[in-house]
Amino acid sequence: YDELRSSPYNTRVHFHFDDVPDDTARSVNLALSQSGDSVNLYTCGPNGYMDYIFTTARALGWKDNNLHKEVFGADSIELDDSDHSFELTLARSGISLHIPKDKTVLEVLEDACIEIDVSCEQGICGACVTKVIEGIPDHRDQFLSDEEKEKNNQFTPCCSRALGKSLSIDL
Repeated sequence: YDELRSSPYNTRVHFHFDDVPDDTARSVNLALSQSGDSVNLYTCGPNGYMDYIFTTARALGWKDNNLHKEVFGADSIELDDSDHSFELTLARSGISLHIPKDKTVLEVLEDACIEIDVSCEQGICGACVTKVIEGIPDHRDQFLSDEEKEKNNQFTPCCSRALGKSLSIDL
């Protein structure tokens, strides 16, 4: 809070607290009234709060690519019998790896001593987002927006898999 209040862009930072009596809906609508391609909304807090803010923003014309949230925990994604193995090609490296149904892409990459940036290992932080060259990912993250997932041009190797028999990524 103090860092944002003393930042060079502090005139463009607005705080809204739920323990301050006011007309919440009016206040939120006013805060979200100026959307645009170059305007981004960042939220942090309980999921119910962020869902409310995002629903209101979308109703006011905000695009999903301009909505960002920070989550501190994700529902665990368990591998199960519905998962299948697939071949992963690292396009730049020319390496092919077999991803068994009981391991994540990240685990196989680590076993092969291939390092990528990771942080949460739950699909919520975006540190490991990797470009997809070919194939369709089975998106299991909470980081990418629905619009980004529909493009199938990136995925999170920490938790996502392939829908088909193969996936080629930019590593």
